[in-house]
Amino acid sequence: MPSIKDRVKPQTGLHISLLGLGLYNFLKWIGLGIWPAGMLALVIMVQYGMMTGGGVSTMRAVTMFLLSVGAKIVGRIYDLPTAMAVAAILILVESPAYMLDGGFLLSFGAVTGVGCIWPLIWEGMERAEKRKSTGGKFRQSFLASAVVQLTTLPIVLWFYGEVSVIGIFLNLLVLPTVGVVLGSGTAATLMGLFSLRASWLAAIPGRVVLGAYEWICIAAGRLPFCTWVGGKPQIWQIAGYYLLMGGSIWIYRVYCMGKENSTS
Repeated sequence: MPSIKDRVKPQTGLHISLLGLGLYNFLKWIGLGIWPAGMLALVIMVQYGMMTGGGVSTMRAVTMFLLSVGAKIVGRIYDLPTAMAVAAILILVESPAYMLDGGFLLSFGAVTGVGCIWPLIWEGMERAEKRKSTGGKFRQSFLASAVVQLTTLPIVLWFYGEVSVIGIFLNLLVLPTVGVVLGSGTAATLMGLFSLRASWLAAIPGRVVLGAYEWICIAAGRLPFCTWVGGKPQIWQIAGYYLLMGGSIWIYRVYCMGKENSTS
């Protein structure tokens, strides 16, 4: 049974987006145009995805990054649901068996939650409360993390039979420091080409943060209420859950639009 450390982690493929967009912006900053910077970033990230083993979540992130940069190159608008659908189709064409794979379902489930469901809820909140900074960044992060957890809840229960209750709060601690780990690892890799000593020093911040992640997850795993054991749900229960979730979001948006009209 996977431990809490295996299931409480940042959104899978997040480092792909950070690396890819950082590389693309850097290439433009040094003087390359949109086309050269975009094409070079695309080639490098495809090679990076292959080098790291080409896992489901990695290839999903790489494909969506390719479509994102491709949209910038041709001057089109990037649409996340479309990019996610294209990535899913390409992965399933390679192997339809991925449809039953936990990594595939969790990866696309998390992206659906944060990229499709959460914007609908946030738009409704903005309509109802009439301001962009609805509750501050902490509230936004907490609610977005909760939406992802709720979206992937049936998938986690189907494969593991239990879910981390405290994972919502752990993600709030982990996500803001992902850049430190990524930056430290990238710097260590580049410096390792010239000096092992410099590479070791550059890796220290990342090692410290990763050590903190491990300590926090171990401590959280010892709490008596950190995990809820729900068992494996039935197919009809999963279908009912998502129907109820979709209906609740629709009712909430209707309520928020009505509240906006009543105050305008």
